[in-house]
Amino acid sequence: MTLPRAYSLVGAGAGDLLANGTVPLTANWDLGGFDLKNVGNIGVGIVAPLSRLHTRGASALRFDNGATDGFIVSQINTNTWSWTGLSAGSFMVLQNASLIIGTSIPRGGLLHLDQGISNAAVPVMLLVQADQSEEFVRLVGYSHASDASLSLVDASALTTPGAIVGWKKEYIQDDANNITDGVYYVPFHTAPTA
Repeated sequence: MTLPRAYSLVGAGAGDLLANGTVPLTANWDLGGFDLKNVGNIGVGIVAPLSRLHTRGASALRFDNGATDGFIVSQINTNTWSWTGLSAGSFMVLQNASLIIGTSIPRGGLLHLDQGISNAAVPVMLLVQADQSEEFVRLVGYSHASDASLSLVDASALTTPGAIVGWKKEYIQDDANNITDGVYYVPFHTAPTA
């Protein structure tokens, strides 16, 4: 079926669709689906869609394979959107690709966070740990005892620590008020000698 460029599907009862009152279409497309090809954009909740698929509404998209197996993309505040799992055990996997936030020019790495604005006045990453028994960050790897240049090295195999060449700035906020909230500096070293 070839459709005109301006085409709207208007609900006409139980499970049926009606095209501008002229061409009836059933909701069950058993002959391989419904192909619009290159005739224009599809809008859901909007009269003049601006992209190939344009949805408008607080809960814009839902992907699921059951009542508790899937995700909903929805608006939670102005300019704030959420990708929410339908159950507590939901996972989203980005396979064979990198996740890049804040830039269209990645520098490498599976996760690239880019501030991009010199006066943004916010940290690049904020970690909030509600479970006090767990760490903020967990690093998993294989330790080495002979090559001090690798990512995880056994300190017992090192003879000379590396020189301190600088610091990185971190802000610590202790909601238990045992550590004074503020900026602290973590030193970084040159490679130690094994």
